[in-house]
Amino acid sequence: MSRPFNTDTPLGQLMVDRGYTVKGLEAATDISYRTISDYLAGRKPIIARHMAVLTDTFDVSRDVLLGYEDIESVRQPVVPPVSKPELDDVVAQWLEHREVAS
Repeated sequence: MSRPFNTDTPLGQLMVDRGYTVKGLEAATDISYRTISDYLAGRKPIIARHMAVLTDTFDVSRDVLLGYEDIESVRQPVVPPVSKPELDDVVAQWLEHREVAS
């Protein structure tokens, strides 16, 4: 089980939105667990090299990561998976609607 982390920062919000734990972000970016924790806690500012890696990883601008731009504009909510039977029902309904409309 992963430990909770500060989600009050743009970095923390992006991590939650994209499904990252601190360990997962460490693996994806090669930024140490301790450094990520320091960024999340506000103990250190994000250095330029890490800023570049994080903006690439999250596909956001530097302004979003620093909190200058609203994070809502880049939010990517996690979409729950759809089971095959549910998907089949949706496709069948769409096809029926399409046939009726024709």
